[in-house]
Amino acid sequence: FRCDSSIVPIHHDRYVIPDAQRFPHIIRCKSGEILEFPPSTVRLIGQNIPMVGGGYFRFLPYQWFRQGLRHINKVEQQAAVFMVHAWEIDSEQPQVPGTQLNIWRHRFNLHKTEPRLECLLRDFRFTTMRDVLRLSERPVRLTVTEPSLLGSGPVYVHE
Repeated sequence: FRCDSSIVPIHHDRYVIPDAQRFPHIIRCKSGEILEFPPSTVRLIGQNIPMVGGGYFRFLPYQWFRQGLRHINKVEQQAAVFMVHAWEIDSEQPQVPGTQLNIWRHRFNLHKTEPRLECLLRDFRFTTMRDVLRLSERPVRLTVTEPSLLGSGPVYVHE
């Protein structure tokens, strides 16, 4: 792979790299380089708040999402990564086994995913990661880091 989008710069019980860079950058390691497009966050009161989609899209009010993505686009002048799992569109899916917490996380607000996605599609333009660097007249500045963590990839949002 030449690019990745799995290093999430937040505190979470499943993935914790809160100090990771928030915007596209190059990661160098012994086996080569990879372009990291981190899932989107907004910095608020010293914390990175996820704006990437998935469960966060179901948990946070849509207005927060719209405001967060607009902030990333207009104030920070960056494209935002957004993704939705295919199963999040099917609120009638069978319940998967797991802990109470995982079942709750998996099912919470499933019925709201599709209507929120329709709003998002009206409020923003979308493109692929490959094309995100061509969205603006100004080149995207990339920094270089060398962490030992790597990861796979969603879609960019640009207002």
